[in-house]
Amino acid sequence: MKLIRITVIVSVCCCALSTLFADTIPGGDVSGTWVADSSPYYIAGNITVASNDTLLIEPGVEVSFLGYHAMYVNGFLEAVGTEADSIWFAGGWLGFFFNGAPG
Repeated sequence: MKLIRITVIVSVCCCALSTLFADTIPGGDVSGTWVADSSPYYIAGNITVASNDTLLIEPGVEVSFLGYHAMYVNGFLEAVGTEADSIWFAGGWLGFFFNGAPG
């Protein structure tokens, strides 16, 4: 009985940790493409799109901030959802800050 209980506890902990860390971005510079198949993206710190970098967020992506963090955009951010396939930002986030971003 103890072995079954320990196995269940370990399985639940592993599943919880894999969900928390699988798509967790700890903070720092971000770029590239965020796709719906890898969604949700968990943000655990302030993130920055550096100058001369691009972050493309595809329709269907959910971005979940795990605290009061911000996204600073010094480069290019492209996030265009559709009525049928929106991009969602969730959590207690502080917002976007565009700092000399082009165009």
